[in-house]
Amino acid sequence: MAFEEIEITAGNSIERAIQRILIQFRKSPVLIDLLAAFVNEVQVLLDATIQVIKMRGPANAAGEQLDGIGRIVGQLRTVINFDTIAWFIPDRLYQGSDQAPAWVKNAPLANNVEADDAWFRQLIEAKVSRNFIRWASVPEIQQFCQYAFGIDVSIRRIDHMTIQIIIPDDTGLNTMNAMNQFVSNDLAESTYLLPFAAGVYVSSVLRLSETIDDSSGS
Repeated sequence: MAFEEIEITAGNSIERAIQRILIQFRKSPVLIDLLAAFVNEVQVLLDATIQVIKMRGPANAAGEQLDGIGRIVGQLRTVINFDTIAWFIPDRLYQGSDQAPAWVKNAPLANNVEADDAWFRQLIEAKVSRNFIRWASVPEIQQFCQYAFGIDVSIRRIDHMTIQIIIPDDTGLNTMNAMNQFVSNDLAESTYLLPFAAGVYVSSVLRLSETIDDSSGS
């Protein structure tokens, strides 16, 4: 559901203005220069307006504009705790160069930092999807995970109202931890980030290679 960029074509206002004057005046250099001077200001305003519209669209918005879109759909910018980040370790499984962020000189080692625009935009996409969820069914949960994290997941029922989430082996630890994350807002407290039905409990989040075929799973 990746957001599409807003497409607006303004055209050349000066050419349009010249085409609308009487034919006998279209070769009058003085009138055309005077008209062009006025219309050029209109063109500048039009170009600026189009740029504002595009940069306030969800596909291109950044910073405060993206925060505003998040408030509209009900998704606040999440906070990342540096203490919980699974940093890049070359010889550790699932923390390789393409699965974990790398610490660089002068980067913070602790405390919290707001999520960047790329991650926040993905959460907004997921929140838009969540706002249309009706039944919290397995297909809806899978769709949400695809929008939010870009991965395909499976749901295994292991007990009454208790499930396991199965994720691909190459899923990063930060995404894996988010599957069990709770969120609180003005309407509810300590609800899962994922759109589960009320009363559902996630017992564990497992990688595909960690699962064992079990006839009790569904």
